[in-house]
Amino acid sequence: MSRSFILNGSQMAFCIRDVSVLIGIVAGLVFSYTEFSKMIGFRKSILMISYAFIILMIDWAIQHTMDVDVAISRILTGTFFGFALMCVLSSYENLIRRM
Repeated sequence: MSRSFILNGSQMAFCIRDVSVLIGIVAGLVFSYTEFSKMIGFRKSILMISYAFIILMIDWAIQHTMDVDVAISRILTGTFFGFALMCVLSSYENLIRRM
């Protein structure tokens, strides 16, 4: 099974997880302009990115060692990691602005 999206009959150059991380970054960027983003502090966002990274590595390890290919888990973990990454960057920017 291919690890990349197939668009109009052609295989994309990026894998599913890479595209999902980019989608998560865009979603996190949109979220960073809302009032809810100010409720997430820098420490909470660091915890979120840590959890996202651990989940991403567990997903990779399971798929690598058991030789399974589950696209939905790649999409979910990639999107969550991209979203958490933008939350960290947004909260860091808010922290710098307060100084």
